[in-house]
Amino acid sequence: MSLPSRLASVRSSLVLVPAALAILLLAGWNRASLQAATVPNAPGLMRSAGLVFSYQGRVRTAELVVPTGTPPSAGWPVVVLLHGAGGSGHQILEKDGWQAVAAREHFAVLAADGTPKSEGRRAVFIGNPRTWNSGVGSGLSVAAGSAVAKDIDDVGYLMALLDTAAQRTRLDIRRVYVAGHSNGAGMAYRFASEHPERVAAVGVMAGHLFVQARQSLPTPVALVQIVGDQDPLMPMEGGRVKMGGVTAALEPALSSAARWAAMLGVHDSARIVRDDSVTVRQWGDAKTSVVVMSYVVKGHGHGWLWPNADRLPVSVIGPRRESLNATETMWAFFAGHTRD
Repeated sequence: MSLPSRLASVRSSLVLVPAALAILLLAGWNRASLQAATVPNAPGLMRSAGLVFSYQGRVRTAELVVPTGTPPSAGWPVVVLLHGAGGSGHQILEKDGWQAVAAREHFAVLAADGTPKSEGRRAVFIGNPRTWNSGVGSGLSVAAGSAVAKDIDDVGYLMALLDTAAQRTRLDIRRVYVAGHSNGAGMAYRFASEHPERVAAVGVMAGHLFVQARQSLPTPVALVQIVGDQDPLMPMEGGRVKMGGVTAALEPALSSAARWAAMLGVHDSARIVRDDSVTVRQWGDAKTSVVVMSYVVKGHGHGWLWPNADRLPVSVIGPRRESLNATETMWAFFAGHTRD
């Protein structure tokens, strides 16, 4: 991938959550044990715990949520959630429906936090947003104070986070999934490409693979991609995108999915398996880990597709169409894949 085409990071990232919902005090995460909590609109109880630990001299935070009761003998399947720039793990956990689906389907969730621009101060969507070091070359996410500019080892942090969570509850190491939106999608791509031995499947919405990933994955990792064909921050045809006075050049929206298929050893063109309000393309064999599924939602923009998801103005992130539920779609895909 050429350097200009890697310009895109938080442009498809800084558009996730309203400021009032992005504020998170570090003190609010410092809970010592798993605590039971009612999950709205979902059966049963989930137990939640704030994880606070030091990694490479930085205080890192996340939220671990697990079903009540005894885990399966192999441990709970777990989905690692990566928010978009300006968001938080708690926001994507609750507002994007992952906690409700986890309660119904009985899997654990690790909602991770990126690093705020000004560390030591509370994170705020506008003024002190959290970002991920997704590996993008330049753009909004490499501004002073961003995770890219600081060269933060977010891949190492996520590895440490999984190990920390495993000390709290039994996790199924063969059923670890990573899901990300926007800047978090770029981070999900990066983590899965650098540590495919830890991930069974990855789900991304409205984000690109920015790093110069390896030519092939030594361990296959299935991929599900969701994009809107009216996303102004991730155009279907690619090209130059402008936001906040910064212009970036992006590759076509489906290019990262095609690259991932090639990394899985699938070099044939995708075949269309559905074409109505959503166009679904497939590379590889859906019954194996050597598969990439791409869902293009017609008439939709950049926002996460869940009924209660946070919404920004159409003028910023494009229109919204409820033709698909992103959280349900990703979990259904994840549930069909187990790492060998």
